[in-house]
Amino acid sequence: VKKIFIPLLNEIGLLWQVSSITPAHEHFITNLIRQKIYTNTESIQLSEVSNNSRLFVLYLPLNEIHELGLLYLHYELLLHGYKSIYLGQSVPVSNLNDVLKVHETCCFVSYLTVEPSKISVEAYIDTVSNEVLKNTNNELWLLGQKVTEASSTVLESKVKTFATIDDLLKLL
Repeated sequence: VKKIFIPLLNEIGLLWQVSSITPAHEHFITNLIRQKIYTNTESIQLSEVSNNSRLFVLYLPLNEIHELGLLYLHYELLLHGYKSIYLGQSVPVSNLNDVLKVHETCCFVSYLTVEPSKISVEAYIDTVSNEVLKNTNNELWLLGQKVTEASSTVLESKVKTFATIDDLLKLL
């Protein structure tokens, strides 16, 4: 992933920006990569969970569809022996509470690439904090381009931001 797919995706992004390729080309390649991640993830999901220190719940905010980074993180978490639940794209904040009906404490992880766009990232963090984190031991970990929009003064102790997946994995 790090040696081939990420440089390829960076190149595709540049080609798309200069109109050398269309979104169809980008979708074709990302779907091939998605298939590889799914296949490899499935093969390790059968392994025993060896690290019960955290349950990770991965999701993308409402209207966010850019899931490759989060899919790869799901694979890495499973590879490291953690229990990881992948909820997928476009998950409303209110739906996160449904997970809490089954699991008392979770580390919610999201990738903010283009969403939230109608409200500020800080307002989104406040919403998750008030609806999901308040009076619990739950955490919210965020990655992605939009994370840079959040002021570090707004982040509470239950909310962490990461510049890269590798930065997040170093914390484990």
